[in-house]
Amino acid sequence: MKIGRLLLLALVCALGACAPLQRGFEDQSLISSAQPEVMLSAPGLPVLAEGKTAPFLYTDRGYQFPSTLIGVYGTDAKSPMAITVLSIVPDELWEWDSAEFSGPHGAKTEGVMLDGQAFYGTVRIVNGEKDPFSPLFAENEEQFASLNWMAQRFVLLENFRSAKIILEYREPLPESLAGVTELMPFNEQVRAFTERAARAFQVQFGSSEVTLPRPAEAPYLNSLNGKYLGSFIGSMSPKEIWSELD
Repeated sequence: MKIGRLLLLALVCALGACAPLQRGFEDQSLISSAQPEVMLSAPGLPVLAEGKTAPFLYTDRGYQFPSTLIGVYGTDAKSPMAITVLSIVPDELWEWDSAEFSGPHGAKTEGVMLDGQAFYGTVRIVNGEKDPFSPLFAENEEQFASLNWMAQRFVLLENFRSAKIILEYREPLPESLAGVTELMPFNEQVRAFTERAARAFQVQFGSSEVTLPRPAEAPYLNSLNGKYLGSFIGSMSPKEIWSELD
């Protein structure tokens, strides 16, 4: 009987059920088979860069380095682009701060419902001088500063705030908004932009009924400006249980 159980276990493993949980990319999608089980993509745009990194996040307890996957979609600085991010806190002692108070400041928008989950939304202007993604579109700091985008950001915290999903859609800032310092969500042009942003992404969460593809291991992403990546992703804090132990 014991031998039979061992043979059955070996068969199950051979069929893939014992494959390690993994986060990576497959067929232009960012995929996590570990918690949270999710697949993120921007199907209307080609992949420009994708990979894993561990950005520097400054906290009141020193620097932390969350494990982060990033997919960037687009072609050039004159065209729309999209960014997908899944970032995981270093360990169980940390959690992501609320989306309302973490990451780049922007005007609150209606957000978006994707695969049954409500993503928090903000819209802002991004200048390339201190943007982590500028090296994908320009060659030097002078050129970075010439880049200006409208950016719609959607954020969702998952798995008890241990995982942060960021979806950001950008378009070049139009001439009609040149000189503007903030985007107003009620502006007709901005509203049309945020509606395009909501349609730019595809999100699917895994469940007992939905099995996500197994991703390939992610390569290291070294084509971004890591100096500003932490600010783009946002802040984290120690959980209350840690604070009570001090």
